[in-house]
Amino acid sequence: MKTALPILTFASLLGIASGLVLDTYEDFLLISPGILMLVPVMIGMGGNLGSILGSRITSALHLGIVELRLTDHLLRNNVLATLIVGAISFFAVGVFGQLFCILFDFESPGLVKMILISSISGFLLILIIAFTTILLAFMSYSYGFDPDDTTIPMVTSICDVFGILALFGVMMVL
Repeated sequence: MKTALPILTFASLLGIASGLVLDTYEDFLLISPGILMLVPVMIGMGGNLGSILGSRITSALHLGIVELRLTDHLLRNNVLATLIVGAISFFAVGVFGQLFCILFDFESPGLVKMILISSISGFLLILIIAFTTILLAFMSYSYGFDPDDTTIPMVTSICDVFGILALFGVMMVL
C-alpha cells in the first residue's frame, strides 16, 4: 500500500493530463483522422518499449550487474536495442497507418508525412522513455523500493502524456 498508492495516484493524474492534451488538439484530430489513428498506437507502443526496457534494467539491478554509468555496456546496449526496435516499429506504424487510411478512406497527410510524423515522434518518445526509465529504476532502487513495482507503471503513464505531446509537436512542425 505504501508504495503502490502514491504511484497509482500519480499514474491516474497523468492519465487525466493525457486526456486534457488530447482534448486540446481535438480540432487537429478531426481535420486528419489518419493522425487520430496513430494516437493509441503511439502511446501503446511507447509504453510497451518502456516496459521492456524497465523490466530488463530492474532485473539487472536485482542481479547487481548494472550501474548508472555511461560506460556500462549492459545499460547502453539495452537503450540502444530499444532505440533500434522503436525506430523500426514506428516506421512500420507510419506505413501501416497510411495503408489503413487508404483502405478506410480516411484523410491523411500522405505516406511520406505519415512516416515522418510517426518515426520522428516515436524516436523523441523513445528518448524520453529511455531517460525516464533509467532514472526511475535507479532512483527507486536507491531509495529501497522495488523498481519492478515503481518503474513500469510510472513509465507507461508518462508515455501516455509525452507520446501525445511528441506526436502533435512533430505534426505541428511538419
